[in-house]
Amino acid sequence: MADIETPSVARWSERFVAFLIDVIIISVIGTVIGAAALSGGGINMVGDEIPQLEDDIFLTVFLPGLVSMAYLTGMEYITGTTVGRRVLSLRVMGIDGEKPTIYGLLLSNAGKSFLLVIDVILGMVFAKGNRQRIFAKWGGVVVVKAHKTEHPPKFRLD
Repeated sequence: MADIETPSVARWSERFVAFLIDVIIISVIGTVIGAAALSGGGINMVGDEIPQLEDDIFLTVFLPGLVSMAYLTGMEYITGTTVGRRVLSLRVMGIDGEKPTIYGLLLSNAGKSFLLVIDVILGMVFAKGNRQRIFAKWGGVVVVKAHKTEHPPKFRLD
């Protein structure tokens, strides 16, 4: 029988490295957007007063989460992966093996973008069989790595 490329659930360590790469990209995008917002959309001229970031809750709390959610959801929906995941040959798919829905991706990435630590801890407790974060489980999304095997693996539905 010929080898076929089949996905298996990605390890936490691989996903963490991919996430670090994506965080760098998200940080650059967020910095550019934040700088544009602070300067009124233009370049800040010498002598203009620059508002303090810590005084603006939107720029310090919500903007990074929104940029993260937009980047992750957009990349995963359009390409099935992000830049960090592509480097490690990872991709996202629905738990049924099909392309994930936009709703599933939004739910999964809301947890990652705004409640990451809680999301991971609850996932390790309640969805450890598929190494999913809890929001990914609720969204029906799993991160996989392709391997050449004769038989496709079976996903556990905890």
